[in-house]
Amino acid sequence: MVQVRLWILANLAPKNIIPEIEKMISGFWNCRGIGKRGMGTYISDLVRDFKLEFIGIQETMKKDFSPKFLRKIDPGEIFSWRWIPSKGKSGGISGGFRNNVFDLVNCVEGKYLMNFELWNKILKMKCCIMVVYGSAHEEFKTDFLTELAATCSHITYPYIVGGDFNILRFVGEKNKKVKLGHSSDLFNSIINALSLREVDMAGGMFTWSNNQHNPTLEKLDRVFMSKSWEHLFPFTFVRKIVREMSDHCPLILNTDDNVPINFGKREFRFDLNWLNKPDFHTVVAKIWMQPVYSDNPIDILNIKLKRFKKYFKGWASSNFGHARKRRKWLREELGRIEELQENGVLNRELYCKKVEMQVELNGLLLEEEVAWMQKSHDSWLLKGDSNTKYFHRIVNGRRRINTIVSLSCGNMIIEGNKNMLKHATDFYKELFGPAPGNLCNIYEDMWCDKEKLGDVENFLLIRPFSDTKVKNALFSMKHNKAPGPDNIPIEFFQSCWYIVKGDVMPLFHWFHENKLDVERLNYGIITLLPKVVGADKMQQFRPICLLRCIYKLITKVLTIRLEPHVDILFSRHQNAFIKNRDIMDGIMSLHEILHHTYAQKKIGIVLKLDFEKAYDKVNSDFLLECHTKRNFNPRWIEWIRRILVGGTVSVKLNDEVGEYFQSAKGVRQGDPLSPFLFNLAADCLTKMVLKAQDNGLFTGLAADLVENGVAILQYADDTILCFEDNIKNALNIKLLLYLFEIMSGLKINFVKSEIFSVGADDDIMRKYADMFNCEIGTFPIKYLGMPVSYAGLKCSDWFFVDDKFISHGESWISESLSSGGRLIKVNVVLSHIPSYYMSMALLKKSTLEKWDKPRRKFFWYRKGRRGYNMVKWSRVCRSKTKGGLGVKDLRKQNISLLTKWWWKLEKKEGLWQDIVKAKYLQRTSVAKVKQKVSDSPCWKNIMKVKEYYMAGRGVVLKKGNIASLWLDDLGENFLLKDKYPDLFEICLDKDCTVDKLESMNHLTSFRRRLSPAMLQNWENMKQLVLDKICADQNDEVYWKLDNSGVYSTKSMYRWLERNLAGAHYKWIWGAKIPLKIQIFLWQLF
Repeated sequence: MVQVRLWILANLAPKNIIPEIEKMISGFWNCRGIGKRGMGTYISDLVRDFKLEFIGIQETMKKDFSPKFLRKIDPGEIFSWRWIPSKGKSGGISGGFRNNVFDLVNCVEGKYLMNFELWNKILKMKCCIMVVYGSAHEEFKTDFLTELAATCSHITYPYIVGGDFNILRFVGEKNKKVKLGHSSDLFNSIINALSLREVDMAGGMFTWSNNQHNPTLEKLDRVFMSKSWEHLFPFTFVRKIVREMSDHCPLILNTDDNVPINFGKREFRFDLNWLNKPDFHTVVAKIWMQPVYSDNPIDILNIKLKRFKKYFKGWASSNFGHARKRRKWLREELGRIEELQENGVLNRELYCKKVEMQVELNGLLLEEEVAWMQKSHDSWLLKGDSNTKYFHRIVNGRRRINTIVSLSCGNMIIEGNKNMLKHATDFYKELFGPAPGNLCNIYEDMWCDKEKLGDVENFLLIRPFSDTKVKNALFSMKHNKAPGPDNIPIEFFQSCWYIVKGDVMPLFHWFHENKLDVERLNYGIITLLPKVVGADKMQQFRPICLLRCIYKLITKVLTIRLEPHVDILFSRHQNAFIKNRDIMDGIMSLHEILHHTYAQKKIGIVLKLDFEKAYDKVNSDFLLECHTKRNFNPRWIEWIRRILVGGTVSVKLNDEVGEYFQSAKGVRQGDPLSPFLFNLAADCLTKMVLKAQDNGLFTGLAADLVENGVAILQYADDTILCFEDNIKNALNIKLLLYLFEIMSGLKINFVKSEIFSVGADDDIMRKYADMFNCEIGTFPIKYLGMPVSYAGLKCSDWFFVDDKFISHGESWISESLSSGGRLIKVNVVLSHIPSYYMSMALLKKSTLEKWDKPRRKFFWYRKGRRGYNMVKWSRVCRSKTKGGLGVKDLRKQNISLLTKWWWKLEKKEGLWQDIVKAKYLQRTSVAKVKQKVSDSPCWKNIMKVKEYYMAGRGVVLKKGNIASLWLDDLGENFLLKDKYPDLFEICLDKDCTVDKLESMNHLTSFRRRLSPAMLQNWENMKQLVLDKICADQNDEVYWKLDNSGVYSTKSMYRWLERNLAGAHYKWIWGAKIPLKIQIFLWQLF
């Protein structure tokens, strides 16, 4: 087996020798006519340059291939060729394979495909390579997909399918708006049914272009691999080649990722399984107690960590190195004991031995799963449900995505690890290099006194660090995150805190006194994560800096100290990384002001800004100046200066680490303090905009709702500017943005920015687009991943969510998981995909049903056959206490998420609350407000769930300014409308608040005169209520459905399920058995 040979090479090869590992290289290309001039030379060059062993060519437009013609494309006659003739001047497929690599076993020729069954002479194995050319006409796509499915279903060997499919899988596979049709759904269904996995493509996202000035780009060409192919060649990848002589790009498939195997010194790796070993902490304590002769806390910690790593390299080999052999031996021994048991009852000694061996085997399996989970960085671990197969495939897929095959710089292609690493290092050296000196500064009175820190706040920021606070910060840090350059994860410090605390706290004491050499801790490795599919330019990678955990602990403590003061430091226009502020607040605010502008028939301009490498370009001197102007204590400013200046980084590319260099600007993604530092810089832009509004330089939108109107909305660097139609004012905005660029070091990429309008014609928009040098966008705006418009959203506006379900619910994932794994995947991943979008809109039943389908299909997946629903899906979507599996019912979840807006409206303050209160609640209250035709679509959705909110809303009666007289429980565990129904029936104002009771008269407050009995009831009711009123305090709203008195979607969801009947099955869910067995028992009962 290839896997065995790879293992032998990786483990037994001599040191510093890199062996030749067999690989298969294939090419697929739609040439748009193989008979064109120069085509023969181009194809022969393609074969020679990429050492192709197989090539599949589509749309040859040729009926026959004479030996003379074949010599043009294969001068050395080293290939054997087969082909399907074209029909006139369209279609045609040909395929060729190297004679010294392959023998042809069989070739199946269809209408739209050719399947080559080959024997690989080098690898000694059979495989299949299929070349497809799908019809470009919609009416023939079903025939093509039917033939594809039928052919693939009969293949029993590892195989790949490549070529021009002429079908889009996802909305994002076209650079312009597109509505996917039936063929896309059928295509994805077939891919899932066949358990095929699309091979990740490097070099770009799109493979076809119409070559116009404003081109249409699509991904039509792709390669799929079967599960058995991925098992044999886990590092298979596809690379897109520059488009020449055709409107399609050639695709090169390689089964080797070209990353050389390092047989030199092994790097230390911390294994999370060590923490579960009984003697781990004893060994660590023994190492830690050894003396270190130094007074510097950094030296002491570094020496002890070095000893720890040196010892545990050997300890790991002796304790974990033979786990696979041990598992094999345990299985054999258990099998022998099982045979003995069949012949009679085991004696006590053998029985105890069997139990011990089963426990040990389960432990070894869990250790392997934890190890692969750690490599995969998947955040959910299925305890008691072995999923190493799933984690294996996740690791392989992640490696394929993150492996960089080539980089482009202008017209130049850079290949080879050393060349790419040098290019990446040079790029970041320039990016993080010294910033130009400030040409202008922040003026003294930019922020008023209430926006600056006072003596009390500064005292709290710079007070000495306590053991308790440091420990709390340590244990609040997330698990299973990639460690820094020393490869010591945060789990080590958390698990061994009582051992290492004595050497960690001196670091904080020295840091507090400005004696700590922070530079010795402040270094990291930049890992490059692609932001887009097929990233090949440095700008398309997100640089995540992996820092030492001990350094991150210091910045985490500082971050926690800053949190109580964020309301002073950050404007309500900023919602990123701030407690009690929500990403949705800005989205809902934008929707309301757009709708208000549209309803008022005014012209509004919206500018969506794109900051270029925002975190990496912010000027350190500017950040320190922001601290000074906000009245931070000099000691705190010195701490921040030490963190910002003097850090060193290196770039890691394809597991190779480059040289370290000093970073002079930017805040690093991966540092807990970075979001707050960036927000401090971004708040300067907000303040400049607000000051410009105060001085009449321009006016924001909805000025009749909010003073001066809403002009800016921010979520970190995602910035929206809103202003009224006025060219002069727009020039002021552009000048303001340029000034901010000069001061902060940030650069706005106007080419990628977009400008939108409400009510403006094309001529007006062209003027603004030319002024800002940006594109004209169309509604809905995609802001923070959410479609936002002044009008209601259509079903088609949610199509992009379908892509997320497809990518997270592919059949290869289902196949790799047991029923228990699939249930957790549904709950943790698939059910959370729509939650973000359901926080904004009450979605239509058809949309929710469409999103339910992939969840249902994923859970009931059955390999090789149709997955029947064994239990009604509505039963599955019940809480376990109601007889279900705990899968969220999307309709109930949608209502629970939307209802939260009522709670935020009454209990919290913010920009959205101010807009809504001015727009809908000026002359009424939450209890009284009614839906109107003129309401915005989002507010109409919120109004539709008001009844659910009112059912759980409670009011603590004080002076009666909020509590409804008739509709709220006033502390007697009943409603007055129920106790006095005759009075309520004829009352003129059924929504009145309690404080109106004193002014109410029995002669004027009812539709008719009261009878003596009713009058007596009226007097009794008045006395009952007036005795409870406390005149000097406002009423308080609380949430009746949760013991904390605070709204939660969980409590609302639980209330919506209150009328469902069903058994709890405590005996199933409480049993200590694997989840898949629990699900099986649940199905039975």
